Amino acid sequence: MMRREWMILILFTLIIGISCVKTEYKSATIDSSTIKEDLLRAALSGNTAEVRTLLDAGVEVNAKDDDGLTALMLASGFGHKEVAQLLIEAGANVNAQDKEGWTALVWASQEGHPEVTKLLIAAGADVNAQTKEGATALMIASQYGHTDIAKLLIEAGADVNAQDKEGATALMIASQYGHLDIAKLLVEEGADINAELNDGFTALKIASQYGHLDIAKLLIEAGAHVNAQAKDGYTALMIALQYGHLDIAKLLIETGAHVNAQAKDGYTALMIALQYGYPEVARWLIEAGADVNAQTKVGYTALMIASQYGHLDIAKLLIAAGVHVNAQTKVGYTALMIASQEGHPEVAKLLIEAGADINAQDKEGWTALMAALLEGHTEIVELLKKAGAKE
Repeated sequence: MMRREWMILILFTLIIGISCVKTEYKSATIDSSTIKEDLLRAALSGNTAEVRTLLDAGVEVNAKDDDGLTALMLASGFGHKEVAQLLIEAGANVNAQDKEGWTALVWASQEGHPEVTKLLIAAGADVNAQTKEGATALMIASQYGHTDIAKLLIEAGADVNAQDKEGATALMIASQYGHLDIAKLLVEEGADINAELNDGFTALKIASQYGHLDIAKLLIEAGAHVNAQAKDGYTALMIALQYGHLDIAKLLIETGAHVNAQAKDGYTALMIALQYGYPEVARWLIEAGADVNAQTKVGYTALMIASQYGHLDIAKLLIAAGVHVNAQTKVGYTALMIASQEGHPEVAKLLIEAGADINAQDKEGWTALMAALLEGHTEIVELLKKAGAKE
């Protein structure tokens, strides 16, 4: 939806020729393509007198450039109310769309021009017109944080639950960009808290991904389903952990997030916390009743992940919580094999003391000792030999 940079480029390319704008036009010598460009330049720069002169000379008020932009779109995007008024009085189509489906109202909504927005609405602008991507003016205002524009659009009948081609709503967009005031407004106006993107993401999942704690609180208080799963099975809690937003993870746990929910790949919140290096969160999850023996689709457990990353304290916590130290993946790996391969002697020692089978073999016959030898982890090699590992 971001087209602001494009508008700046248009400004640059059109303004280059601004000095060439005619101040006098005679019908017998009019070059339609030239005065079309002049009209666009004049509208963009807010030159009301020049626009009036061009219109009096017979220029087509709805003429478009190569991108489908009209003078009204340019005037609206740059906040030139008087020019916009003049163009509308001359018959400008307020609902014309450029090549991306943007209308003058969408442009005004992106740039935050309330007076122009009011003018366009009064002139019959369709507040629910959608771009080629399915975006509405309300979605654009929500993206850029223009609360005043959002209010005007809603008062004029904007659909707060309209969805673009990806399924995004204005609330989801406000949740992504962290615009709390707009999110509050949308909730108050009846936005569907639990609407889903095509991939199953909700506003709460989006706020959890982008780290907007205040919006997450707002959504939960408004009835967001904290345990809803996306198409891949990930919950808001998993997403918050994946992106490192521990304050949101804590909020979700405190408000009833299921700590044992599993994604389609079998991952749990506990596994994600360990994989991304948040041992303190793992502690919260274990204390909240996380299943320490859950396995992914390939058989990985939380203990294996802790062993892979060398989280000694969490490995201790998992063992104290009753983890199966000899659980194996689908290919036969154990936590001890993983710790031996990755070079974590303290974790390997802990596992041995907890009853890990030092001679367990994977499906290819490899043992923890072989893995340690292959990787050159001499301290672990000696540890395993001392514990009776078969050579």
